[in-house]
Amino acid sequence: MDPSGDTRSSKPDKLSPINESASSAQHEATNTEIQAIASCLDSPPQKRKRRAAVVGLGMVGVAFVEKLLNYDAMSGHNEWEVTIFGEEPYLAYNRVGLTQYFNDRSIKNLYLNPPDWYSSFGGNKLAFHTSDAVTAINPEAKSLRTAKGDEVSFDVCILATGSNAALPPFLPLKTFRQTKGSFVYRTIQDLDAIMEYVVSAPKTLGRRISKVGVIGGGVLGLEAAKGLLDLGAFNEVVLIEGDKWLLSRQLDEEGGKIVGDKIKAMGVQVHVGARVQSLLWDDKQRLSGLVLQGKGNGQKISLDMLVFAVGVRARDELCRNTPIAVGKRPGGFIVDPQLRTNVPGIYAIGDCANYQGQNYGLIAPGIEMAEVLAFNLTKEPHHRARELQTPDLSTKLKLMGVDVAAFGDYFADKGIISKPLPGAVRRAVAKAGGTITQDNIKTEVKAVTYRDPFLDVYKKYIFSADGKYILGGMMVGDVKDYSKLLSLYRKGEPIDKSPSEFFGGKKSEEDEDADLPDDAQVCSCHNVTKGEITQCVKDGKRSFDEVQAATKCSTGCGGCESQASRIFDQALAAAGLDVANIICKDFPYSRKDLMKIIKTKELKDFRAIMEAVGNKPNSFGCMLCRPAIASLLSEIYNDDRYILATKKEKLPPWSARKPHPHL
Repeated sequence: MDPSGDTRSSKPDKLSPINESASSAQHEATNTEIQAIASCLDSPPQKRKRRAAVVGLGMVGVAFVEKLLNYDAMSGHNEWEVTIFGEEPYLAYNRVGLTQYFNDRSIKNLYLNPPDWYSSFGGNKLAFHTSDAVTAINPEAKSLRTAKGDEVSFDVCILATGSNAALPPFLPLKTFRQTKGSFVYRTIQDLDAIMEYVVSAPKTLGRRISKVGVIGGGVLGLEAAKGLLDLGAFNEVVLIEGDKWLLSRQLDEEGGKIVGDKIKAMGVQVHVGARVQSLLWDDKQRLSGLVLQGKGNGQKISLDMLVFAVGVRARDELCRNTPIAVGKRPGGFIVDPQLRTNVPGIYAIGDCANYQGQNYGLIAPGIEMAEVLAFNLTKEPHHRARELQTPDLSTKLKLMGVDVAAFGDYFADKGIISKPLPGAVRRAVAKAGGTITQDNIKTEVKAVTYRDPFLDVYKKYIFSADGKYILGGMMVGDVKDYSKLLSLYRKGEPIDKSPSEFFGGKKSEEDEDADLPDDAQVCSCHNVTKGEITQCVKDGKRSFDEVQAATKCSTGCGGCESQASRIFDQALAAAGLDVANIICKDFPYSRKDLMKIIKTKELKDFRAIMEAVGNKPNSFGCMLCRPAIASLLSEIYNDDRYILATKKEKLPPWSARKPHPHL
């Protein structure tokens, strides 16, 4: 008997002139083949994996990969293999939190997932390429080519190429590239270039850079100004905006002016209603200033460096030599509600997608696109395909230390709406004129405003004319009602109190959080609800880091981190679990204990406190501890400069300032 357990004839094969050992080997091979055939007959044939090629290793591209592979695992089909391509040398990082890089120069701290996440799926489930842009797509052959010459086949191709920083019309790209000292604010390489220019200035200019300008008063412009201000390397920061007020896409004039006044109090020069007519440079093509038009027409401003943050432009150049349709203005790959382009098997999501004639340029709509497409690719034909609705542009942000929020149709009082009016309002409009126009929308809505000039708080909530529906609103300075009001708006149901009651009474943030329904949105970037955070506790999550990893909550702009962590603590307490009474993950102390330490050790700035008692002496903290410590310092030393960071007249002279360690 063979050691394997097979029985063989001891007689040689009479038909073949081979010896017994050869015959035994032949029979063994034949038996193995029979067993293999039997095994194949017993089990179903292996289905070929479907291959997805994702072009763009950015926030939306990697969010799609996460969702696709999660849905694939949950369904039990295990049918997808993904290859994702990025042109930068880094893994996917948080562009929304890019300002943090000015502080700590750590790319790792910006990564959306740790490096080992990319290899955690095993097999060929996920492959990634960095520093290797996709240069061409062949829709007929269903293949693509990369800058390094790789040819990759796919079953579906997802375009998530994102967007480039836009330049103003007066500045051709060639001139921008030739002008030393002018930059855009979009990628890690952009920030590296800015810091390198600052570091090398003593050699190239013969002195340190004194005055820097930022063009753009929107969200991106304010983020850029904040980053430059935090560097502590300049005597002056100038912010220039063409509209009459800052954040004109999120706020009305009064709200925008409050934000502008707060930013001026930080020592930033703010010019609104002023556009750049031309740049000035010296004989070495080095920037020396600019000329304004509009308000301040002809005014010259001397500058050593200029950063453009005037918006983004969809990256749709891969359409060349393909039949993929793109929009003329504002560009982008045209997609239908299921994110399909006009070419079968090719989809587009994020900034590069043109949906309903628009590029949204925000993270939240891109994440929603990723969700819809991932669901459809893994659930069809078993479930009805989802369709992308008109994106909700509600957002809550902290910009230069100022809380700002806008929800729903926050310009409905101007006649601008993004979704159908509630039934009663729509019927009233139809009865009045039949056609819904901006003018008759204005007649059917009313706005209630609240202004506290002492606390710099401004709120405007917009209701239907009968006061039964909330349609949208905006907030500056106090945004704790955001989640509750956004939930009411999304439900579209009649409200149970009068509009004026929304401004009455003061509840603590904890009480406001406790009153929120489970479907209230907490994180607008990743559309995370209160219920999803509390569910994490029920699923065994015991740290906020685990909640962030599971839901991505507060990993975008970070503006919701404080509220999300409070809700998490409340869920822990409700489950009878211990709640860590510490200020945040960076400090192992409560607020009360930290105040005692600061007083005892006479610590007077954030860096000294972190070095003395922080968990990581070189850390720059988070969005929980930075404002909390600023408040403690202000309270202890009775000096508002710790909050405003700082009023210009209270700034120490340049020679006495402690510059950023890398500059």
